[in-house]
Formats: sequence, C-alpha cells, structure tokens
Amino acid sequence: MTYTDNLLVRQLNHGNRIVFEQLYEEYYPQLVAFAEGYLFDIEESKEIVQKLFVHLWLGRKDLKIDTSLKGYLFSAVRNKCLNHIRNIKIKDRNKLLYIEATLAGARTEENSNSLQHLEKKLREEIQKLPEQIRKIIILKYYKGKKQKEIATVLGVTENTVKTQLSRGKLKLSSALQQS
Repeated sequence: MTYTDNLLVRQLNHGNRIVFEQLYEEYYPQLVAFAEGYLFDIEESKEIVQKLFVHLWLGRKDLKIDTSLKGYLFSAVRNKCLNHIRNIKIKDRNKLLYIEATLAGARTEENSNSLQHLEKKLREEIQKLPEQIRKIIILKYYKGKKQKEIATVLGVTENTVKTQLSRGKLKLSSALQQS
C-alpha cells in the first residue's frame, strides 16, 4: 500500500467526507464499467457499486486495507458481482423448477386454456427481453442448441451465454409469476 493510499484510508477512518467524495467521483465510473463486464446489466452494476460505497462509508472507522485502495475497490466489486451471479443462479434454479412444474401441471385437458395463455405470455415476455438474451433463450429452448454452440453462433464466450441465460430465465420466471 502506498503512502497516499495509507493517508486516504486514515482520512476515511476519521470521516473525511471530501476524501470520500473524491474517491467516489474518481472510481465510481470505472467500477461500474468493471461490474458491467461481469453482469452485463448497467443498472445492477450501478447498484452494486453504490452499495459498495455505502458500505465503505458506514464501515469507515474499521476500514483496514492491506493492498492498494484501487485494488481493494476492484476486488470488492468483483466479489460482489460473483456473489450476485451465484445468487441469481440459485434463485433462477428454484424459479425454473416452478415454471417447469407449472407447465407440466397445466398439460391436463381441463387446463389447456391455461397452458395456451401461459405459452402466449411466455412468447410475449421473450420478445421483451434484450436482444442478445432473447437470441440465447430462443437458441437454447426453441432450437435445442447447447451453450457451447450458442457461444459459437453468437461469437461470445460460454460464460457470457451462461450469464445471459440465467438472467433471461430469471426475468421470464419473474414475469410469469406476476401474471
């Protein structure tokens, strides 16, 4: 940790609002862009970085940093993004099971109107998704492509496909639960 970083941390420890605001102004745009690289969602990225700075300010008295201040901030954002992605996958898995159970239960003759309504709603919600997520959902569930094939077709990484797929399923399941 440099002398400057050490001084800044001490100033934060003592509640120097000007130092905090300068750190916020300097690092907020960089951290949001960094988070967006993980999440592919600008609003969620802004929220994560905002929460980091709130946490930083509220915990300023106990703040101890062994690395550079910049390294600490970027590591914290990376960890928060990874936790967010992990939580999406956990919630997504549960919601996907709910959707699949609903679809399976709706396949009886007496509920055929309900199934038709649900399928129509699903198609409508897919059309509302951002373009890349929509393409991934269609390739995966309507064309039966594997994640690796989707990545090749769209020219993105498999990790991007996984993340976008998780996001898409989460948005769809949320929309279907509201209807």
